[in-house]
Amino acid sequence: MNVQLSQALSDVTGETGQAIIRAIVAGERDPQKLAALRDRNCKKSEEEIGKALTGTWRAEHLFIVKQSLEMYDFYTKQIEVCDAEIDCMYALTRPDWEAGEVKPLSVRKRNSHSKTCTEPVEVMRHRTRRIFASISNASAEWT
Repeated sequence: MNVQLSQALSDVTGETGQAIIRAIVAGERDPQKLAALRDRNCKKSEEEIGKALTGTWRAEHLFIVKQSLEMYDFYTKQIEVCDAEIDCMYALTRPDWEAGEVKPLSVRKRNSHSKTCTEPVEVMRHRTRRIFASISNASAEWT
């Protein structure tokens, strides 16, 4: 298509790039109208962006842009769902502060460089069992 948006914008997934790509998919072809969608913080001028958006608009290329945008939206949504699930799993494995499972940090000596464990092995095993039990309960709910 000879449209070189990546030459005018450093990040086509940013606010300006997404606005321009979505307008192209929606049917806008005028380079100056597309350049007017630029964010005020964009380093390139409207003229530079308009020049980069001047080209031939072939149907097969526009179809590929539309398909790519749909895939981008799908994967972005999947990443958001994955992040939410990670947050839920992290919430299950956090220490139980109210039950006193984890004591507040003690005041250490200023020059203490000890790398040994400060808690008994039984306490660490108890925490590990609780974390794995919460994970197995959560995974059993998924199936």
